[in-house]
Amino acid sequence: MPQTVLSILCGTWNLDSEHEIQLIFYDNGTGEVILRHIFNAWIAAETEWKVISPQPLDQMFLSGDTSHTPETQFLAQFDMEINLTKRAITTRGSTEDYILNEENLIDDAFLPKTYSVRLEKGMFKTAFERTAGPVRSWAPSYAYQLVFDKSPFPPRQEWRDLEDVPEPPFLGISEWKEFCSRPLSKDNKDI
Repeated sequence: MPQTVLSILCGTWNLDSEHEIQLIFYDNGTGEVILRHIFNAWIAAETEWKVISPQPLDQMFLSGDTSHTPETQFLAQFDMEINLTKRAITTRGSTEDYILNEENLIDDAFLPKTYSVRLEKGMFKTAFERTAGPVRSWAPSYAYQLVFDKSPFPPRQEWRDLEDVPEPPFLGISEWKEFCSRPLSKDNKDI
């Protein structure tokens, strides 16, 4: 069955294989941005998003082939507006005991921002896995990669306390541009 760009876009996109840094897109134009690590969380916010494209993503059809090869295949490119809101997510339980969102970020972080986005198909490791050191053999491969022209996470200058920006030394927030989705099974089929 042919898939649309929208059906692939909607879901969870991971920057790391621990699923701690995520973008989630729902087909109703809402989503979530999550930035956490073990027991700490800095961002757990709802988003509003829309595609700025002459052709709607639900009318951009792709092949029904579910096999994946190491060669990267370009699927689509489009511009997208994402608005990080101050509303805490509700999908993972209570967030009232956390210091989140507007408590960590200045008002500029909550303005709509436009991105140029590329959707690719192949066999991808997460950005964290590729840059943190040798890729672990157990690290999952993913079927799709979403590549932004700039990081969809608030840059350092939009944080209240620069000492509290949770970025690892091997990959700063400004480089958080490649997100993976749809883990592959051992035979390289979508799970």
